[in-house]
Amino acid sequence: MNIDPKAPAIDWEYVVQNLKSSVTIADARKPDSPLVFVNGHFTDLTGYTREEAVGYNCRFLQGEDTNPETVQAFRDALAKQESATIEILNYRKDGSPFWNEVNLDPIFDQNGECHYFVGIQFDITKRKEAELQVLQAKDAAEIANVAKSRFLANISHEIRTPLNGIIGMTELILLNEVEEDLRDNMKIVQNSAETLLTLINDILDFSKAEAGKMNLESIEYNLHELMDMTIKAHRPLTLEKRIALNLHIDHSVPERVFGDPHRLKQVLNNLIGNAVKFTRQGSVDVSVTGFEDQGEELKLRFRVKDSGIGIASKDQDKLFQSFSQVDDSQSREFGGTGLGLVISQQIVELMQGTITLESEQGKGSVFEFTIPVRYPVMSDPRSDSNTLVKKLSETVARQPKSPDGPDRESARLSVLLADDDRISRLITSRMLNKLGYYVDTVDNGLEAIRLLEQDDSYDLILMDIHMPVMDGLESTYAIRHSKTIQNKDIPIIAITANVFKDNHDHIVEAGMNGVLSKPVQMERLMELGQQLEKQKRL
Repeated sequence: MNIDPKAPAIDWEYVVQNLKSSVTIADARKPDSPLVFVNGHFTDLTGYTREEAVGYNCRFLQGEDTNPETVQAFRDALAKQESATIEILNYRKDGSPFWNEVNLDPIFDQNGECHYFVGIQFDITKRKEAELQVLQAKDAAEIANVAKSRFLANISHEIRTPLNGIIGMTELILLNEVEEDLRDNMKIVQNSAETLLTLINDILDFSKAEAGKMNLESIEYNLHELMDMTIKAHRPLTLEKRIALNLHIDHSVPERVFGDPHRLKQVLNNLIGNAVKFTRQGSVDVSVTGFEDQGEELKLRFRVKDSGIGIASKDQDKLFQSFSQVDDSQSREFGGTGLGLVISQQIVELMQGTITLESEQGKGSVFEFTIPVRYPVMSDPRSDSNTLVKKLSETVARQPKSPDGPDRESARLSVLLADDDRISRLITSRMLNKLGYYVDTVDNGLEAIRLLEQDDSYDLILMDIHMPVMDGLESTYAIRHSKTIQNKDIPIIAITANVFKDNHDHIVEAGMNGVLSKPVQMERLMELGQQLEKQKRL
C-alpha cells in the first residue's frame, strides 16, 4: 500500500486510546516491568484509572483464583522476551472477575534491545462461561451415567437373588423322578426364569459399555473346544425345529489362543441364537478361519450364515441401534431386548475387530466378524476357559460330619459356604450335596473365619460378597493374612450378582481366586469341583 506523503500525520496515540481492545504497554527495561501506558478500554474494563495503573506491574489485576501456572507463563514470556498468547482470570477494581485473552509481544529497538512489552487484551468472559457450562453439563452427565449404572448393578443383585431361588430349586426338582406333567410345568418355569436372566444380563452389559466398564481378559484357552461347546448349547433347539446346525473350523485356526473366551462366547451365542431363532427351515452354518498371520498375532474370521427370514436393506442399520428391532412385532413373536447385536458390536470393537452383515429379505443372513488373537507363548495357569481358579489347594480333604448330604467317609470334597441369603444358601448347599460334596454353611464372613480357625480340612470356600458383620472381601483378606488359620491358601471363590469389572478387580485384590455369578448354576459348581478333585489327585 502506498502512503500519500501529503496526507496528514496519523495520531497513533489517539488511535490506540480509542481501540475497542484493551491495550497496555510495560517498560521492559525497568525491574518488575511496570505499566507505562493503558488505553481507555482498559480503564473501562477494569475500573482502574490511568493513574492507578501506570507505574505498577499488572499483577494488581490478579486474585485468589488466578491460576499460578498462568502467571508463571507470563513471567517466562517476559524473561525470555518472547511473544505469548495467554488466557488469564483477572479481577476488576470492584472485585468482580473477568477472563482476558492477552496477546503479549516484545518491542525491540534497532540494536535488538527489548524496550517494551505490548499487551492487547480481549474480554472472553462469556466464552469461558459457556465452556464452563459445557464442562459442568458433561460432568453431570457422566455422574448421572455412573449413578444409573450403579443403580442397575444394585437392582440386578436384588433381582438375581430370587432368580437364584427359582432357577436353583427348579433344577433340583428336575434332577429327581417327577411326573411328566410336573416336569413340563417346571421346564416352563425354568425357561421363563432363564429368559428373564438373559434380559437382565443384556441390560447390564449395555450399561457397562455405556459407563466404560466393559473390559476384556487376556488368557489362554482352547478355541476348538469353545466352538464345539457353543454349538452343543444350541443343538437341542435346532433338533426341535428340525433345522441343521453345522460347524466348520478351518485347518488355519490354532487350537489354543490368547484372548477373552467368555466375551467371544457371548458374541457367538448371540449371533447363533439369533440365526436359530429366525430360521424356520434349512440350516445355520458356523465357521471360523484364520488369515493375516503376523507371527505373534492371527486374525480370525467368524461367520454365521442362516437360511432364515432375512432383513431388508432399509432395515439393516436398525440392528446395531440400542433397544431397536427391525419390526416391533418381532419382540412379541421372538422376544428380546433389541440389545444383543449392539452389545456384540461393542465387544467386537473392544477386541479391536469389526462386524458386518449381508442379508436379503426372505433369503437369510450372514453375520461376520473378525478379531485378532495372540498365539500362546508359554503355559498359563488360567489356560482352561472353564477354570475359575488360578491356583488350587493341594490339601487332601478330611470331611467333617454332614447333617444333610454326604458324611465324612463318602463326601468327595468339603466346602464351606458363606452366604447371608437363606434361600440362596439352601439351594447352593443342596446342589453341592447332589454332586457328592459335604457342605458347612455360615451367614457372614466372621463366622467363616472362626470355623476355619477350628478346622483346616476344607477344600474350597464359596464366599458371598455382600454380607452383614463382615463381607466377603474383608473376610478373604483376613484369611489370607491370618496367623491363626493353617489353611489360609485355600481356594476362595466369590459368588456375586454384581458383574462390573471394577468389582472383579476388588475381588482379585482381596485374594480371591475367581468368581461365580448369581444365580449359581449346578454345571459351574460341577466344573469347579472337577478342577479341585483333579488337583487333589496330583
